[in-house]
Amino acid sequence: MHVLFLALTIYLLGVTIVLYLRPKLMFHPGGTWKEFSLNPDPNHTWMPFWLFSVLWAFASYLVATGIQRFLLSAGSNDIDADVEDMDMPEVEVQEQAPVRNRSRRPVNLDVDIDAEPVSKNMGLNTSKNGFYVLNTKKYNSNHVPTYVYYGDQPPEGFMKDS
Repeated sequence: MHVLFLALTIYLLGVTIVLYLRPKLMFHPGGTWKEFSLNPDPNHTWMPFWLFSVLWAFASYLVATGIQRFLLSAGSNDIDADVEDMDMPEVEVQEQAPVRNRSRRPVNLDVDIDAEPVSKNMGLNTSKNGFYVLNTKKYNSNHVPTYVYYGDQPPEGFMKDS
């Protein structure tokens, strides 16, 4: 059962009951609505019909959610038994190909992680010009791509040419 449909049903049922009974808290003896006020006055109320409607909408949704969760938890054993009895086809799982590095920063597994950075820019010496390019012809024994540095001199402590 859909939770919104159940909440709407509970809401309409509650509003119908309040409008039929017309409690003295919300209505005058003639059936007209009382106005909102926190003053203890017989012509005013702290719970007008519009406030009741808003609060009852939230309460009916919470009640509907609780009913749905209770019904789902009570019937979960039956659902699990039905699923186990079903004849499901065997699914063959294929091993996935290794994922290549798609980040802009090259990866090198030979770098000493505990090394002191050369500068504050992630361990790079930014005074030297150059860049790394993926070497598509040469991979190491674990099929990890290698990178070639093009420039005057590679930054110290970041990557080593393979």
